[in-house]
Amino acid sequence: MTPHHPRGDEPPPSTELDALRRENAELRVRLRESQERARRPIDEAKSEFLANISHELRTPLNGILGMLQIMSTTELSGEQRDCVETALDSSRTLLWVLNDILEFTRVSCEGMTLVHKPFDPRAVADSVIQAFRHRATLKGLSLTLAVHDAVSKVLVGDGGRVRQILFHLVGNAVKFTSQGQVRLEISALPPGRDPRQKAILFQVSDSGIGIPDDRLERIFVPFSQADGSASRRHQGLGLGLSVVRRIVECMDGSAAVESTAGQGTTFYLSLPFGRLPPVDAAITGNDAESAGRARAFAREAMPLRVLVVEDNTINRLVGLRILRKLGHDAMGAPRGAGVLDLLRGSRFDAVFMDIRMPEMDGVETTHGIRHDRSGKFDPNLPVVAVTAHAMPGDRETLLAQGFTDYVSKPFEISDFAEVLDRLFPRGSPTAT
Repeated sequence: MTPHHPRGDEPPPSTELDALRRENAELRVRLRESQERARRPIDEAKSEFLANISHELRTPLNGILGMLQIMSTTELSGEQRDCVETALDSSRTLLWVLNDILEFTRVSCEGMTLVHKPFDPRAVADSVIQAFRHRATLKGLSLTLAVHDAVSKVLVGDGGRVRQILFHLVGNAVKFTSQGQVRLEISALPPGRDPRQKAILFQVSDSGIGIPDDRLERIFVPFSQADGSASRRHQGLGLGLSVVRRIVECMDGSAAVESTAGQGTTFYLSLPFGRLPPVDAAITGNDAESAGRARAFAREAMPLRVLVVEDNTINRLVGLRILRKLGHDAMGAPRGAGVLDLLRGSRFDAVFMDIRMPEMDGVETTHGIRHDRSGKFDPNLPVVAVTAHAMPGDRETLLAQGFTDYVSKPFEISDFAEVLDRLFPRGSPTAT
């Protein structure tokens, strides 16, 4: 019998097939690894570039916003006050655009840091309304806030992200409304399955231009606008609502919109928050009344002595003037190198520290404070990072490096006041 020889079109033995499959799998793994290695330097360079852009834009913007805020607290004529308020409004809009661009670069929730701490939803909503009060008044719009009684005075979640979302929606409503009203309404949704959570509904409605039906489904798409023509009346990047949707999704919430062209638009946001046990709520004093008492105490029981460490002359001057406007005794230092000698030679209750400085940066300086053994000052005194580093994770990184609290540039006068309220709450003694 003639021996059988496999033809060329017959499959090879199973052992050879298995070997080929293993080799193919190994090749695919090595290909993915090489692609990831190739992407890594690009991603790192991109992150570093964005961080530098953020820092370089926030630093001068802080000087503009700071000086305008200080000027707004002085005696001004009606025309001068209107000019200052308009310049403040424009500066905050520029910051809004900057934040939009940086937020959009975070391609997933993994790059977004969410905090879970008590906050007052009424205070957050009111701060947003006040930010657009001047613009609404100039346009002759009624801008109102309604918070239902069933909404808890204290919620647990990311109040900063809530403010960011509402800032976008209220800002858009004011922008696209030429007459009539803009209304922010906050209500509590019925209890769900988890008794530890509380769902809150935010509604932002306006009597503006509305959104055509054929554009409605694309409003959350990046760079998409209801009117994308070159002759459109309302300018913008088209990023705001895509940022809103991304934040809402990362917070496990949902968003919806109703609109009629020529009549107006209403956005609905449902967001889940944690509940604060009643006893803890009483202890924290985060409701509006106790927060007011704390601020009153701060004004009566202080002044504090605060050291402002900042190499940028304008921003150092802004920090000093804001602290003095708040009634405190503030002293400035142009670099980190001499801070330890200042602390050893004079008493300070807190230090407001810039991060990026020549010779000795803010992190090195704070490390020196924390490890000082001279006995001339308390190495655990509050050190607040005041920085243009505002990328995802910057706050957590700085707190882990020894800072007590964090304020990002550009800052508002209220940011300094709130930090000092947290550091020196009602009834706590200041350093002596």
